[in-house]
Amino acid sequence: MSTAPPPTSHDAVTQAAAEPSAGAEAPSAPDAAPRSLKQKAMRGGMWTAGGVTLTQMLAFASNIILAMVLVPEHFGIMALINMVIVGLQMFSDVGITPCLVQNKREDAKFYNTAWTFQVVRGFVLWGAACLLAYPLSKVKPDWAPLATYLPVAAFTTVLAGFRSTGYITTQRRMEVAKIAAVEFTTALIRTVVMIIVAFAIIRSPWALVVGLLVGSLYSTAVSHFMQPDVRNRLAFDRTAAAEMFNYGKWLFFSTIITYFAMVTDTFLIGGMISTAVLGVFWVARRFAELGPMIFQKVGEWVGFPALSEVYRNNPEEFGNRLFRLRRAVLLPIYALLLGMLLLAPVLMYFCYRNASSALFVEAGWMIQVLAVNALAGMLASSYASVYLAIGRTFYNMLSVATQFVAVLTGTLVGYALGGETGLFLGLDVSQFAKYAVDAVLVKRCGYLQLKFDACMLLIGGAAALGAILASNWIVMNLVF
Repeated sequence: MSTAPPPTSHDAVTQAAAEPSAGAEAPSAPDAAPRSLKQKAMRGGMWTAGGVTLTQMLAFASNIILAMVLVPEHFGIMALINMVIVGLQMFSDVGITPCLVQNKREDAKFYNTAWTFQVVRGFVLWGAACLLAYPLSKVKPDWAPLATYLPVAAFTTVLAGFRSTGYITTQRRMEVAKIAAVEFTTALIRTVVMIIVAFAIIRSPWALVVGLLVGSLYSTAVSHFMQPDVRNRLAFDRTAAAEMFNYGKWLFFSTIITYFAMVTDTFLIGGMISTAVLGVFWVARRFAELGPMIFQKVGEWVGFPALSEVYRNNPEEFGNRLFRLRRAVLLPIYALLLGMLLLAPVLMYFCYRNASSALFVEAGWMIQVLAVNALAGMLASSYASVYLAIGRTFYNMLSVATQFVAVLTGTLVGYALGGETGLFLGLDVSQFAKYAVDAVLVKRCGYLQLKFDACMLLIGGAAALGAILASNWIVMNLVF
């Protein structure tokens, strides 16, 4: 395993998925394909990191502003709404997007069939959300608002169903600047609408719901201008449908299991504790997701398309490109997570001391829990693109199944032993268990990078402990 010094610039981060390994024969001047892939990966990585950072910082700033007029329960209701909508989307996901990115076909029949599935699925999901709204509102007294808000918020599934496949084509071509621009402007419009409604019209979850709808409408509309050569229409091609379902059959089960793994903590906090605590947790998660979200988007917009192309055209280089991608992305994200562990409690205190509720300050230690969780989670998740790029979607399903079992077991046992605090600590243990299974699966694929992973876990764990101890000292001696 290479022991070269870690990359220190955006160039190093973004060329990782496309550059040849050290010592490998350099491509000749006429060989334009590798150079083109490298350039696209470099540009894509820079746009991804910048775009996601700006988008997440905008979300964090909006939460601080909205917390002046909205209470934690309002954010908790929105977290529950998001849990239901995302769940419905994942329960019906057959892997259309990764299939269109990975498949060699780019013809109109293939893309129009995918778009037709999207449109139909959007209406089905909206109908399912409307049917679920009333039963869910009866689960607990503080869940009652779901009966009113969920049917309206879920209309975003209809809007998303009409999103052009040009968005997916843009991802396949690694034209990440376009995607980053759409994501950021969508977040900006959504945030502005939320703030205007909350401060000038009504101080309730309606402000969050209206912002969600307007943002979704804008994102769908602008997607139809992302690729001038893509014009969708309703169509159905049996061969195209068969290819999509053959690729996505295991992804279908993977996404269902992933959903349960994702919402276990949300459901337990909202159901066993309160929507107020859930609202604070939602705020904490939005901030703590900065590093993981950068990683996820780099993998989705750059890593997966680039590695898929490498595997199609130059499979012997796949392992080297994977290592450089993981190293280039994980090192700076680990540094960011350690910074969160050190500064989150102090930052939350100063950001939310003028909020409508003092409970928002509790987001500080929740961010620390989520950051520790991400130290192991990012290491395991960095192998996700491997399963998809080489077509081992069954392994992807096994990976997310392990995550669900680990999260459910960790949180339930933690809650039984330590109540609310134990539940959160159980989240941390779960990700380390998931990594062990991913290591076995990736080794079977031939791409396990154990030495690098062991160094990241040991050094990251020691640094995390030091950051937490230093954070406690800062809080006790400098803040209070």
